[in-house]
Amino acid sequence: MSGTQAGIQALLRAEADAHSFVHAARERRSQRLREARAEADREVAQFRERREAEFRARLEVQATEAEKQAENLKLETERKIEEVERDAMQRAPAIAEEIVEAVLTTAGR
Repeated sequence: MSGTQAGIQALLRAEADAHSFVHAARERRSQRLREARAEADREVAQFRERREAEFRARLEVQATEAEKQAENLKLETERKIEEVERDAMQRAPAIAEEIVEAVLTTAGR
């Protein structure tokens, strides 16, 4: 019976060893998954940071372009206003004369 007992003990040790081996393998696998997840999170964060920096740069360029367009529009508007004022000043005497003539013609009827 002692041989049977020794065989059973050997099987129990082998089962315990197998259980320890499987447990250790599962722990290593879990650790690798945690590391892979952490690495993926870092890569996602870096990607997001790069994309946000690109987006901010594009917004800055667009804002600068919008400012330039606004300044150009302002200058063009000022130029047009000056042109209209200059034209009005040149035509003012002739228009005043036409108004006086129209009033006198109407009054003379």
